Amino acid sequence: MHVIDAVLLPPPSSSSDVNNNLELTITPNPVVDKLKIDMTNSDLFAEILEIVNIQGRSLLLYTNISLTEHIDVSQLPSGIYLLKVGSKEGMTVRKFIKQ
Repeated sequence: MHVIDAVLLPPPSSSSDVNNNLELTITPNPVVDKLKIDMTNSDLFAEILEIVNIQGRSLLLYTNISLTEHIDVSQLPSGIYLLKVGSKEGMTVRKFIKQ
């Protein structure tokens, strides 16, 4: 298992499944309503974008989404979340805080 800030995640099924070396930033962090995702070295397109809470429950799931758009997180309660972004370059995970 992998530990990220005291959150247990199952191991990836292969070493190429998670690539946290992808250039991905999320702003603002902490966020109130709109989350902006910047992914360099990419075609600005995500095959999958998922937001999960720290218990691992999927709260928002988008497929085939443009990363040039802002993601509305205003309906999420305050807390710590993981953003999972999958593209042709691989999967990356980032933590963010919702105020």
